[in-house]
Amino acid sequence: IYKRTPRLVIRSEFSAEKNGIRFPSRLSVEEAYLNDAGKAFVRSKTEVVYTDFKFFSVEYDVRD
Repeated sequence: IYKRTPRLVIRSEFSAEKNGIRFPSRLSVEEAYLNDAGKAFVRSKTEVVYTDFKFFSVEYDVRD
């Protein structure tokens, strides 16, 4: 429709941490197009926020 190449910007934040492993807390994806003057027109933006992490342990037993 816009006869231009989209400019995609993807951002991830990893602020949740458990046992030294970081987990995603926020993800955003932005689709924009540049006009002839170089100004960006943002067509869509999606933002996902992760909350209320549930951490658990898994125990297992190996049998021959």
